[in-house]
This record gives sequence, C-alpha cells and structure tokens, in this order.
Amino acid sequence: MLRLRLLFGVGLLAFTGALMSIGAEQTPAKQTTQADLLFNQRNYKEAWEAFEKLAKRKTATDEQVEHALNRGMDCLERLGRQDEIDAFREEIADIHSDSWQALHATMAANGLAMQARGNGLVVIAQNGTAIKASSIARDLSKKA
Repeated sequence: MLRLRLLFGVGLLAFTGALMSIGAEQTPAKQTTQADLLFNQRNYKEAWEAFEKLAKRKTATDEQVEHALNRGMDCLERLGRQDEIDAFREEIADIHSDSWQALHATMAANGLAMQARGNGLVVIAQNGTAIKASSIARDLSKKA
C-alpha cells in the first residue's frame, strides 16, 4: 500500500512538473543556449529544429536571427540536407525582410556583401567584383 502511494505521489509530481514546463515559455536567450548545447553535443537534428524556430521568430533581434540562420545552415549541412539550405535562407529573408542585419547575414551566406560607396550602395562578391545595387534592382536606387 505504501509503495502504491509512493508511486502515485511520484507520478503526480512528474505530471505537475510537465504541466509547469509546458506553460513556462523559455526566453530566446535560454532557447539559443540550449540549441547551441545540442549543436555542440552533435545532436544536429534537434539543434536544427531549435534554430529553425529561433530564426523564424518575428520578434527576434537581428543578432539572434543571424546566429540562428548561420547555425541552422550548419546543422542542415551536417545532416546532409544541403538541398534545403537555400529554401531556409529565402524563408528567413522573407520573414525578416525589414531587417538590414538579416539581409547582410543572408548575403554573407551567399558569398556577397553590401557596402555604401559614394552616393549609393554596391554589392561585392568574394572575388572582389562589385556592382551598383541599382543595377540589380531599381528599388535600390537612392532617392533624389
């Protein structure tokens, strides 16, 4: 009888703890720390799932998006899912289209950089080739 009560008590405690953990939302900083820990433990599947969620958070800071994007791509590469990297980058760029930091992170992941030069912007490839941003899209022209 005592054993039955003890088992019931332990089960009730576990159930209560599970309910509390479901209701308690972790901060993005803790989620990032846990995702980094999973990555460092070479648990790339779970790390990928965590970084994907972090990168897709609309309220994430630019630094959080950049970190989650880069680590997410690392996870996909280590999982042998390189064919999903471009779609992931595009999705994150669409979600955070109002963020310069996300734009720079996406460009860097593609071997490009954007810099101010003169009265406008230029896009520079890794080999040093530069092209005016307005040549790529008229929307990138400086307004008069």
